[in-house]
Amino acid sequence: MNSSVTDRIIPGRFAGKRAMVTGGSRGIGAAVARRLGAEGALVAIAYRSRGHEAEEIASEIATAGGRAFAVQADIGQPGAIDALFAAWDETATRIAGDDRLDILVNNAGIASAAPLSEIYEHAFDRIFAINTKGPAFVSQQAVRRMTQGGRIVTIGSGAAKQPGALNGAYGMSKAALLAMTRSLAVELGQHGITANVVAPGYTRTDMTAHMLAEPRFVERLEQITALRRIGEPEDIAAVVCFLASDDGGWLTGQWIEATGGYKLVPPV
Repeated sequence: MNSSVTDRIIPGRFAGKRAMVTGGSRGIGAAVARRLGAEGALVAIAYRSRGHEAEEIASEIATAGGRAFAVQADIGQPGAIDALFAAWDETATRIAGDDRLDILVNNAGIASAAPLSEIYEHAFDRIFAINTKGPAFVSQQAVRRMTQGGRIVTIGSGAAKQPGALNGAYGMSKAALLAMTRSLAVELGQHGITANVVAPGYTRTDMTAHMLAEPRFVERLEQITALRRIGEPEDIAAVVCFLASDDGGWLTGQWIEATGGYKLVPPV
């Protein structure tokens, strides 16, 4: 972590807590995992294909005095979510004494690159399997292990409200997460468990690298963003960790746009 990020760390905020981050090997998921670990949580870093990166993040957390482990799971595949939680149960019990889970961050997701008028059915199904069905059934398993004060934070997208020409299926898959989250908020509120969505604006990740490699595009984005810059994964991690903390306990069922004020400034 660079100094600007470490300056934000709240030592011990998640001491004694256990967390799972899906899609935790890179980008926003990696930033969330690092911060949860730095603030005291035991962190399971779930990944689909980047095992080396996930293991590196777990090692970083452990080297800094925290506790973390990586677990492989393609949540879009049948049986993968059961296997993910079997691994959680075994490892969490070995490390911490039982399988309790306090914080779930649904971050895993894939993008689309085809208009709805042309997208193939198998591609459509894959997007929804990972972006929508996956978070729903990961959340289902998570709440079975949660107690009073549990937290579910799901990563959404501005494409849910304003999809582009090539990401209609992606936008649809992310829009469904609001309905999922509000349903969970109502179902679980009596148990003191909250559920919220964080929708990032343009953020520097692998998924956006091709767009943000164009300086003129970045300049246009910055001109219509109130804070005049592109987001970093750590910016989103800060919002996620607030919602996951005790201080976020009065927020539930919300769609929170973490965009730096994207589109608040009228284009010239």
